[in-house]
Amino acid sequence: MSIAVHSVLALYTELLWDEKVLATGTSFYVERGGLHFIVTNRHNVTGRNNDTDDLLGRTEPNQIRISGMTAQGKITTFALRLYHQNGQPAWREHPTLGPRADIVAIRFDHLGEKFMPIPIPNNEIDGIPPGSNADTNLGTLALAPGSELMAIGYPFGRTGGAQALGIWIRGTIATEPDVPFDDLPMFLMDARTRRGQSGSPVFFHSSSGAVPFKGGDVKLGMMGVPYTQFVGIYSGRISEEADLGRVWTAEAVRAVLDSPRRGVSRLPTGQFEN
Repeated sequence: MSIAVHSVLALYTELLWDEKVLATGTSFYVERGGLHFIVTNRHNVTGRNNDTDDLLGRTEPNQIRISGMTAQGKITTFALRLYHQNGQPAWREHPTLGPRADIVAIRFDHLGEKFMPIPIPNNEIDGIPPGSNADTNLGTLALAPGSELMAIGYPFGRTGGAQALGIWIRGTIATEPDVPFDDLPMFLMDARTRRGQSGSPVFFHSSSGAVPFKGGDVKLGMMGVPYTQFVGIYSGRISEEADLGRVWTAEAVRAVLDSPRRGVSRLPTGQFEN
């Protein structure tokens, strides 16, 4: 049985109050500077709308439970506490935008058997995910409105036929990716995304293997091998009536991973609202 490597990069994520499941979402694993992180949306860990601070469910989560396939092919599930014993959030936020950026990174200790990591580029020509038809010396990927993207996650809490396989949602870039949308490091994606996909990794995807680079060059990889590269994290639609979703850039994700800024959030009370 052949499985696309990117299908296991998205991690099934349950948002919990103690052991009670409040909602589901998506996250992914990153290694950075010898440290280990789970990356997801801020609204997933706070349980609140990141723009309005309104409660999204009946209460806020105090832990998340992650399920995914390790590099050894085993299914692993573990929980991460979202708050330290002193009540401080356990996640990192964007160094300058803080809670305005709907991205968090949660550091955790090595588990022995690791998930497949998503490489986050230090510059514009590295960070090619494993299993891609890619050459890191080709140059800078040219994204533009209409470029094809894939958001891989778990809509409605459903999996892609097995516990650790994400569902691929096809879309296209809907705004100029080099122009910050709403003055924030993100662009819009036109796709039929749904609840449960918040925190999904988003990839540029070329089924043919043809890759456009800045300067006008188009490179062809190995025939019949698609080219896929991480470009950001999905964080939900701009409106329930629109199929336009936010994608925070790979550079914004990298900034959170390297950030000294710790999270800010009210401590969950565990009081359930009717």
